[in-house]
Amino acid sequence: MKNLDNIKIIIADDHALINDGIKSMLSNEKNIEVIKQVFSGDKVLENLPKNIPIILLLDINMPQINSIELAKIITENYPLINIIILSMYSDNKFVQECIKLKIKGYILKNASKDKLIKGINAVFNQQPFFDEDLKSKPNSIQNDEFLKKFKLTKREIEIIRLVKENYTSQEIAAMLFLSVFTVETHRRNINLKLGIKNTVSLINFSTEQGI
Repeated sequence: MKNLDNIKIIIADDHALINDGIKSMLSNEKNIEVIKQVFSGDKVLENLPKNIPIILLLDINMPQINSIELAKIITENYPLINIIILSMYSDNKFVQECIKLKIKGYILKNASKDKLIKGINAVFNQQPFFDEDLKSKPNSIQNDEFLKKFKLTKREIEIIRLVKENYTSQEIAAMLFLSVFTVETHRRNINLKLGIKNTVSLINFSTEQGI
């Protein structure tokens, strides 16, 4: 029997076979409870509770309301809802949009059941989960001249941008497929190169430089 401690899931996918397939995949998990299935963007908003934590498995392509617009609305108005994007697309365009919206999960639709469950548990515990099979990762908008001027690497620019967006070292490590130790080392090197001592100064630098 399901209980109050279960991870509660809403599945949002307009393809009934996929929607039902995900529900079936999760049905035997003792700590996971699918409480609703929806098939269009407008129905997502109609069925989101505000008073209990929910993980929303959201297809990247939804009718009625675009999934990115949906995610913007949800992240601004539903603090207890955590979104995991389910997508066939691994290119940087969609990943970057999700990073900007602080969506914690992005899983490809060809993922295994084990990977989906691992992602659900990670996001439920407030840890980001980005599919390791993604072909692209967040990248820098800065050119080579900028990098040479400040002696920064492209990886360091990536980390500066994510720090500016208030991600922790643990979250950055998960997003960039690095260890926390490696991220912390990059952050120390960044501070040394820029002659700064704290996160506030780093954010000010990134704002001034348009990172």
